[in-house]
Amino acid sequence: MTSLLLAGSFALFVLAACDGGKPSARPRAQGEAARADVDRLTRAYGTCVDAKTKAESVAGDVAGTIADRMIAECAPARAVLAAKTADFYRIGHPKTSPGQAANVADASIKDLEDDIRSRAVITIVERQNPTKAK
Repeated sequence: MTSLLLAGSFALFVLAACDGGKPSARPRAQGEAARADVDRLTRAYGTCVDAKTKAESVAGDVAGTIADRMIAECAPARAVLAAKTADFYRIGHPKTSPGQAANVADASIKDLEDDIRSRAVITIVERQNPTKAK
């Protein structure tokens, strides 16, 4: 009889725990939200350089110099990305100084910039020499 009573109590407990409503959305953790911001800003920075590379004049100079100029024109997007990346780094490493976090962010973005610059140079060369690119 006791085991039947315990089983019934357990069943009621389980039913009470499952209220049948929609599951409530778990609020995003600070790190998850910051990571999403970093990802969004990373795409924005790359898109800025890509858009300039595809739209602006590429005549009169070598591809590398033009790519460097276009990357420099996207400096505001890079600055926002750097600040958010440093903030994101400090979530996981709270004892890191702001200066150290900024250095880590800068190094991270420099790795990204190598890819962005390479992509820009290829696009510029293809635009400068449309018959040779194909």
